[in-house]
Amino acid sequence: MPFCVALAKSDHAVCKHCDKHIPQGSVKIATAFHYGGTGYTGHVWNHLKCFNAGQWRNVHGRVQEVQQDAMELDGHVMSDEVALEQVLEGLGDLDDEHKERIYKANARVIKDPAATPEAERMARQLANDAKAAQERYMADIEARADSVMARINAPVRTSARLAASAVSRVASADTRRSITSPKRQERLTTTSSGISDGYKTDVSNLH
Repeated sequence: MPFCVALAKSDHAVCKHCDKHIPQGSVKIATAFHYGGTGYTGHVWNHLKCFNAGQWRNVHGRVQEVQQDAMELDGHVMSDEVALEQVLEGLGDLDDEHKERIYKANARVIKDPAATPEAERMARQLANDAKAAQERYMADIEARADSVMARINAPVRTSARLAASAVSRVASADTRRSITSPKRQERLTTTSSGISDGYKTDVSNLH
């Protein structure tokens, strides 16, 4: 189980939240974790009063999963107390007085609207921060890609402009040479004279 509860056998345990020792004989509650590959399970202990709203919400989420599994298995409606004993390891070993304190602590944090907004606010803030970081990352990637493409395309555009300019200059020079060459001028003069003589002959024939 990821969560467990017990009566402190000594005062050696230190609360993760307030850094104070947990008195012997008092209820302590923990989130359990496993050291990968070692088979060892560690615990992060807290005073019952220091187990915060976010942690209780995680416990409550597991309680709901256990209740849902029971409903799907045989249609059984499991009470919150019974489900909580399955989620919190060691809860069944406590006496009725300490069990009642656990039940009340769980119910108070889950049902009291004033106990949960901070956890929800922090969750929303974390989600917003993650989204903003992702957007900044994507914008940076796009900017870098645009910069790389600009450096790649710049020589190509320059070469195209130079080629177009060279073709234009060659075409212009060819046009000037073709118009001003002596042979071209001679052909134009001959053609013009022929047209003029033919016109004069046609006019004299009219008289």
